Amino acid sequence: MTEYEVNNKIKTAITNHYNDNFRWFITLTYRYEVTSVERVAKHIKLLVNHLRQQLYGRHAAKHFDQSKNLMMFGSVERHATGAIHLHLLLSEPPHDVKQTNKNKRLLNNASHELLNFWEFRKRFGYQNKLVDLQVEQVQVKKDNAAACRYVTKYSNMNNPNFFITHWDANEHVLPVECRR
Repeated sequence: MTEYEVNNKIKTAITNHYNDNFRWFITLTYRYEVTSVERVAKHIKLLVNHLRQQLYGRHAAKHFDQSKNLMMFGSVERHATGAIHLHLLLSEPPHDVKQTNKNKRLLNNASHELLNFWEFRKRFGYQNKLVDLQVEQVQVKKDNAAACRYVTKYSNMNNPNFFITHWDANEHVLPVECRR
């Protein structure tokens, strides 16, 4: 099997597994040039922990249910200058969570909470883009598959640039490398 065939199988497997759970496609950029994948991985963890804390409160770990609720899937990419940006697919928070005044905004619109954290609380980025994949209900499955393929366009066995997080698990799959 050629490298191209292996890489294509990886992308197909990811797309088939994750293509119907997402509500938003988001591109996150940095205000200043960031080139370190390790630094980006730390920022992803900060973002995920913030969203979890907004949903569950300070003691989020007691709500963890062994990765049943996928939060986001994404990848890091480099601009021609070497600076990194992120593409991610974000799912809605689990609906079985007790609604409180604190998590009401997150339950109503997780994508805006994510962008608010990235742009204003941490001041990481600017000119971030958001696409609601459920605006046209008929297109959801097709749009999710296309978005997954777009996110994995540079992912392959030599470029493990993707990340996966869950609403209800403390483990993260974080990007290791970003060659392109």
